[in-house]
Amino acid sequence: MNVLFAYDDERHAEPLLRVQSHFAGFDIDFRPLKSPTSVGSWCDVVLLQEPPIREDILNCGKPAILLERIDGAQLRGCREHLHRVAGVIKGYIFRDRSRNNATFDRAHVEILHKAGITGPKPRHRDELPSPQIAAKDLKKICAGFGFGARGVMGDLVNTVLDFDAPRPVDVTFHGIVDYAGSEIETHRKLAIETAKSWKEKGLGTSEWGAGRPLRKEGYRISLLRSKTALCPFGWGESTHRDYQAMALGAVVIKPNMSYVECWPNIYRPGKTYLPCKPDWSDAHQIIRQVVDNWGDYRKMREEARKTVTYAWRSDMVAEQMVQAITRIIGRTEC
Repeated sequence: MNVLFAYDDERHAEPLLRVQSHFAGFDIDFRPLKSPTSVGSWCDVVLLQEPPIREDILNCGKPAILLERIDGAQLRGCREHLHRVAGVIKGYIFRDRSRNNATFDRAHVEILHKAGITGPKPRHRDELPSPQIAAKDLKKICAGFGFGARGVMGDLVNTVLDFDAPRPVDVTFHGIVDYAGSEIETHRKLAIETAKSWKEKGLGTSEWGAGRPLRKEGYRISLLRSKTALCPFGWGESTHRDYQAMALGAVVIKPNMSYVECWPNIYRPGKTYLPCKPDWSDAHQIIRQVVDNWGDYRKMREEARKTVTYAWRSDMVAEQMVQAITRIIGRTEC
């Protein structure tokens, strides 16, 4: 199979550019081309990064698969085009595909709203998304690569990790909290307060910071020093921080991710992370459980790191993309 990968955003395309040599092992001639002006006759399938939607490419007579950049489980620009393309591949998708017809925008915003979390500029809306997607088209949505395949993960998964090294900090959260006054912003500010109050109440040690208070190495050291890491939602459910914390041996505490499908599945409750309530109201209890039984979490930490390392491996990223492309072209369910 000959696959043309038409892309414009190099940052999002980087994982596929990094692993492109591995496609040959699956009998696929994978050719990336930035902002192509035409589709060659050699091509069997076009993998088109979205946005932008290139009408000339969609109308080239070849099966087209959209690679959506948005990192939330919901569809965005691909929604209105799903009926006329072979399929969509994106990093995070709904396990129950029909949720695409029930969630106006971000499902995690709805979750926060239902938990009583709001903001000065809430994003929640009691509307159905439009257009509604036919059942046959929902089957075209497949999971591809996520944050774990991004270049920034290389140094972390290649870090030689001593699982027995002392971790004097019980809980950490360093991250951006400015999310346009939305529910997500409030959710992240509550994460700051959760880490801060752990120390203020005399429960133990914690580190926190809003914005980007730490440079790259300082952030890495903070995670290496910490037993647990609070990992709130971003504009998408998943964030770089989830993978970074797992790669560096901290136990991830995050709102339940069971409705999100991704490859590989880094969100296995009690196996790779510990789910908490969206408002962090049970987070102190979870942190205490981890701190008081630290040795019991060795297996979870090892499994989480193994999973994110798998997400980074070039051969595995290529294999996952090949499987997604062949399922879509073969018209089998993703």
